[in-house]
Parts: sequence; C-alpha cells; structure tokens
Amino acid sequence: MKRNPFVRSSKLREDVRLNQIRKYWLLGFGCLGAVLLALYLFILSNDCPPSICVNPVQYKQRRGNAYVTDMNRILANLLMENKELVAGFQREKCFWQDEWYVFLCQTIDKEAALPKAFNYALSRNNDLKSYVGGVFIVKAVSGKRATRMIVCEAKSPGTQLLPAPIDEKSCGAGSIRVEGQIIP
Repeated sequence: MKRNPFVRSSKLREDVRLNQIRKYWLLGFGCLGAVLLALYLFILSNDCPPSICVNPVQYKQRRGNAYVTDMNRILANLLMENKELVAGFQREKCFWQDEWYVFLCQTIDKEAALPKAFNYALSRNNDLKSYVGGVFIVKAVSGKRATRMIVCEAKSPGTQLLPAPIDEKSCGAGSIRVEGQIIP
C-alpha cells in the first residue's frame, strides 16, 4: 500500500501554521508588555493627564502655574516690543476660565518707561492653590530695558485673590515664590 504524499505535506503545513501562530502570539504578548511598561513610565512622570495621573490636584495646579508662566512671557514680549498690541491682547485673551481656574491679566503703567503686568490663575475650588505672576520692565546695567518675571503660589489652597508681587524678587502677602512651569 502506497502512502499518500499529500497527507504528510498537509501535516507539515499544519505544524508550520501552528508554529507561526505561537510566534505571533508571543510577539503580541511582547508588544503588550512594552505598551504597559511605557504606560507605567508615563504615569510616573509629572506630565500625566488627570484621568490617569497619580495626583490630579498637583496636575491641575501645574496647569494654573503654567498659564501664569506663559502669560508672563507673552506680556513681557509685548511690553518690550510693541506696547500698542497690549490693549488688544488684554481684550481678547486676558479673561477666560476652565473648570478649575479663572484666568486674568492686567497691565499697569503701560505707557510708562518701566511698565509692569500681572497675571492671575484664581482657583475655583477650595482644594487648589491660586497663582499670580508679575512681569517687571527694569533698567539693566547697560542702560537698556530688560524683563524680570516672578510666579507666586498661594501658601494655602482656596479661592482667594492673591496680592500682586511687590517686585521681581518678592511675592505679596500670603504667597511664596515658585518656579514657573510649562503647560502639561
């Protein structure tokens, strides 16, 4: 009795197919492991979104700080380069709010030789801290004008309006100087 050659080759094809399935199955688990590791490292970083962040209060406060820092930079550039744009900018961009903060900005002595501007992130919740930033145009040693910025954080959480910074080195009552943040 002769053996059928197709039976053997079909069994061989089935073995090859099973080996491919096992290979892709292991590859899938390897990719899943890599994705889970990346997600774990992302969560450990400070820039995680509030939906998966370990500390959502800290994330929200970083957003308030980042807004004040960015507005400080923008107003510093406007005051140094083109004071005429400040009024339009204040009308368009200096009042808005999200679910956690009310954002405001104010320019003082815009026409003076050394103007200043203040930016506020006022907490809407009792568990978040408020922020205030200041931009001061000062005379540099060379006689040219320069910008100095400060960001101040409330000492305690709450919905209080912080007093403006006194100068580029010291905050008003009830607040402490902190480093500016970038938007998370």
